[in-house]
Amino acid sequence: MSENGVASLERAFCGECRERMLRAQAIVEKGVANLTVEDWNQLYQDFDSLYGAARAVNLPDMEDLARAMASYMRFLKRRSFQGLGGPPGALLQRTITLTTRCAGAWNDCMQHAQVDELRSLVAELRAAVRKPAAG
Repeated sequence: MSENGVASLERAFCGECRERMLRAQAIVEKGVANLTVEDWNQLYQDFDSLYGAARAVNLPDMEDLARAMASYMRFLKRRSFQGLGGPPGALLQRTITLTTRCAGAWNDCMQHAQVDELRSLVAELRAAVRKPAAG
């Protein structure tokens, strides 16, 4: 694919990413304890869709983050009906903030310290799903 074609796909990905993160932010602002089944499903769908889109444009760090977030959404949805312990919304909010920041300045995001932040967040998300806090 030409360089212009790749750049066009990346711009389309960033636009989709911003749109989905704005929707996710609006949902999260309700507070984790107030989310409905439909909200959890929408959050899962948004991150799962970003996973596929990141994979299609060969952005492996964002692909990993979106995949880990989709898994975390499933985990939180299951736990929300058992009573959430700790601040699960904080990890969700950090992910939305970082993903939005990356979509707004993609080249800077993927070339600087934010890549390390992305990878660290992926590790935290995976750990949260493997070893949930007592609730």
